[in-house]
Amino acid sequence: MRVISNSSPLIALSRIGQLELLRELYGELTVAESVIQEVSRNGVGQPGAEQVSTVQPGYDDRLIPAREGLLQERNDGAFYRSTFDAALQSDPDWIFITTWNEWWEHTHIEPSELFGDLYLQITREYAEGGRGNEPLGSGSPPA
Repeated sequence: MRVISNSSPLIALSRIGQLELLRELYGELTVAESVIQEVSRNGVGQPGAEQVSTVQPGYDDRLIPAREGLLQERNDGAFYRSTFDAALQSDPDWIFITTWNEWWEHTHIEPSELFGDLYLQITREYAEGGRGNEPLGSGSPPA
């Protein structure tokens, strides 16, 4: 089952330290970028709040009808790395890979003919603590 959530249950469950309950119940949870922003903005400083940062490999919706045609070049992984570096500076509890599988907006990190597995390798590098960072997920779990 796929669940799409608005901010209310995310904020409420985070405040009582039970955010993982959604994953346990439903497996996959889709959260819109606007909801992530609202949770981040409204949850900061609240009891049980999580610090959330986001990373993105790039963006290109110029071929989608009725879109403005926005472009953020990937620059051979440099943009993705810069968003990881910026995200890590905030010492987040979570890092969201923003639209990691949206091929139509060219925000995917899955292997492709154009990029090979570059973006999975960069993700692994950061997850394992490359570039002088502490491995992601190596901190203490929330109480």
